[in-house]
Amino acid sequence: MPAQVIGNISGLSDPNETVVGFFSGATISEKRIFITPQDLPGKYWRYRWPICALDRIPIEDIPLKSSTVYLYSPIYSPSSTDVIGYTSAGRSCLDCTTQGGATTKPEFWP
Repeated sequence: MPAQVIGNISGLSDPNETVVGFFSGATISEKRIFITPQDLPGKYWRYRWPICALDRIPIEDIPLKSSTVYLYSPIYSPSSTDVIGYTSAGRSCLDCTTQGGATTKPEFWP
């Protein structure tokens, strides 16, 4: 049913005059959430990416390896802090840009 709504809007020249106004109210909110594979339904998080084989390369053999092998992490000598080799894998395993990833920092990261 139609009805008259009396609110807090009044005329500037005559405060007792009934006036018609239009107003709108809204808020914008944003929430960023991070999910883990376990937060998803089982049929989604059980998918496994192909397993990447890691290899160990002694430091003296590094120049002999092809450019398709990428170094992953150093292997240190048990008796010192000297690097004696690296673990490595193929580019598709260690370079996210081959799978459509980006290397630019997202604007929401501090």
